[in-house]
Amino acid sequence: IWSIICEDLIDPKLHIKSIEKIFDANFQIKDSASSELKKLTRSIIKTEQSISTTMQNIFTNAKSNDWLGGDNIVLRNGRKAIPIKTTHKNKIKGVVQDQSATGQTTYIEPISIIELNNKLSELYFFIEEEKKRILRELTTLFKPHYNRIKESFNILISLDNYNTRAKFAFKFNGIVPE
Repeated sequence: IWSIICEDLIDPKLHIKSIEKIFDANFQIKDSASSELKKLTRSIIKTEQSISTTMQNIFTNAKSNDWLGGDNIVLRNGRKAIPIKTTHKNKIKGVVQDQSATGQTTYIEPISIIELNNKLSELYFFIEEEKKRILRELTTLFKPHYNRIKESFNILISLDNYNTRAKFAFKFNGIVPE
C-alpha cells in the first residue's frame, strides 16, 4: 500500500537545482544567487577596503604627529573611529562618535570616511532587498505546487510515523495485539 501512496509524492528533482543555486550547505543565501547580489557583494568588499586603507592612512598620520589617544582604530556607535587626544581633536575633521570616561580621548570618525560608511550602509540595505527579491522569486516558483508539496509532506509524516513504530517493535520484539 505504501508504494501506491508514495507514487503521489512530488518529485524533489523538480526544483532542487533552483534551491541549490540560491542556498549553500548551511542554508544561507549564496553571494552568487543572482548577478545583482554578486555585484553588490563585490562593491561591499571594495568599499570596506577603501575604508580600511583611508582609516589606516589617517591613523598613521595622527600617530606620526603624536595626536593619538589609543593604539588602534576602534568601533564606536557602529562606526570606525580614531582615538585622538582631546587636546588635538580639531586636527582631524569629522564627527565625534564618543569620548573616553576620563575625557582625555575623543573618538573621531573622519569626514572622508563618513561618505564611505554611508555607501556601505546603503549597499547592505540593497543586499537585503535583493535577498528578499530572490526569496520572493523562489516562492513564486513553488506556489503552483503548494498542494502537492503539502500532500507529500503529510505522506512523509505518516511514513515516518509507521517506520518509527516498526523499528521500535523490531527492537523490542513486539507483536501485533489481537
